[in-house]
Amino acid sequence: MSHPSAYLFIVCSAAYLAASALFLANLFLHSQRMVAAAVLITVGGLLAHTLGLVARTAQLGHLPLATSIESLAGLSWAVVVVYLIVQTRKVAEWTHSGAMKALGLVALPLAFVGVLVGELVPGLPRGGDWPASWRGSWFPLHMIVAFLGYAAFVLAFSCALTYLVQDYLLKRKLSPGIRRELLPLESADALCYRLVAVGFPLLTIGIILGVVWAYMTRGDFGIGETKGVWSLITWAIFAAYLHARSLSGWRGKKVNFLIVIGFASMLLTYMLAQHLGPGQHKF
Repeated sequence: MSHPSAYLFIVCSAAYLAASALFLANLFLHSQRMVAAAVLITVGGLLAHTLGLVARTAQLGHLPLATSIESLAGLSWAVVVVYLIVQTRKVAEWTHSGAMKALGLVALPLAFVGVLVGELVPGLPRGGDWPASWRGSWFPLHMIVAFLGYAAFVLAFSCALTYLVQDYLLKRKLSPGIRRELLPLESADALCYRLVAVGFPLLTIGIILGVVWAYMTRGDFGIGETKGVWSLITWAIFAAYLHARSLSGWRGKKVNFLIVIGFASMLLTYMLAQHLGPGQHKF
């Protein structure tokens, strides 16, 4: 814990936890100052997070991606970056004040857990040298693009969860104060679609880069590995969502449940698939 990166990760995890608490408190206190403070704290946390990843990379001599546990800090960074980018978009549904609060209620606690587990909880597998096949530009490029796609899906899940909660409260006419702090159903549905529409091509490109990387380093495409199979399953679920939403005209709970299922498949792919069968992936 003596390395500077550890202290930076402590700062950013504390910032994400504080921002999460402020967004949660705002559900009941309805304070715009509280929301503004949460956003500023999130930006400060992201700065510390970025410096922590840079320091950790310098310490290891490579990106901190040697295990699925360690890589959670990088994925959490991508989630926060995409979250803040969403808030700067000059599109009505994206800049609705509820979007920042609704997404922050889910995405920031997930980012906090990612940093905590990825870098701070002792005794978990981290560090170590990269295999020879990971060196070069293909593997980092594959991971960065995949991370950005996963980050968009995490935010889509956050939005879908908000939609489902809002729908539940509206139908039962519960908690009008909390409902005012969440996205309206139509805006939440539109934002979910846009986030998946961003994440899906990134995941597609990430899979293609992974196939190219596998072929160039091992002479096979890697699709038959358990990790490859589950990546394609996740890809198919989000493809089904986009088809149902844009071509079949589905709206509401049905398609948002598909996002939740896709998120669960993404977690399985990311954290567990490599343990369920043979393959070359360490995570």
